[in-house]
Amino acid sequence: MKSMIWLCIGFMLYLMLGCVTTRYGDFSDLNNSQLTNISDETVGYMKSIWLPAKTKLLFMRSKKPGTFDQVFVDKLRNAGYQVLEMEDRPVGEGGIGREIESLPAHDDYLPVKYVVDRDDYEGRVVYSVMVFVGSDIVGGTFSITNGADLHQLGVWTHKSSGLITGTR
Repeated sequence: MKSMIWLCIGFMLYLMLGCVTTRYGDFSDLNNSQLTNISDETVGYMKSIWLPAKTKLLFMRSKKPGTFDQVFVDKLRNAGYQVLEMEDRPVGEGGIGREIESLPAHDDYLPVKYVVDRDDYEGRVVYSVMVFVGSDIVGGTFSITNGADLHQLGVWTHKSSGLITGTR
């Protein structure tokens, strides 16, 4: 069991390093109900770190918005977060691009981006979700059992100011 926890933490670190340069969005092949399940789990974990009634989030919509975008935003709002949605467009295209964090009008909002991805690991399909909230990163891994049931593998990870923690 302990080796599974370290395996999941190691896998998440690997994914965190790989996703730093990757565009964000949903790159999985999950169906709507599975994405809803991941959204529920992710928001549930986020509530243990950022208090919903006191946290304002600036959600950066991916260039290929899909089911996860809307489900995740809805779950965040239902949990009590104040969510402002923005499109990610480069500055040259009339958008605000990645410099949104420095805009004075949004100083009290934490920018939020996400990556939902699929990978094959030792013959097993593993799905990961990573949510970038300000300078923090939270992540979890999931797998499909019984044909369609999605369950979490290991612990959630949280990287904040160089520290990495894992909790169930």
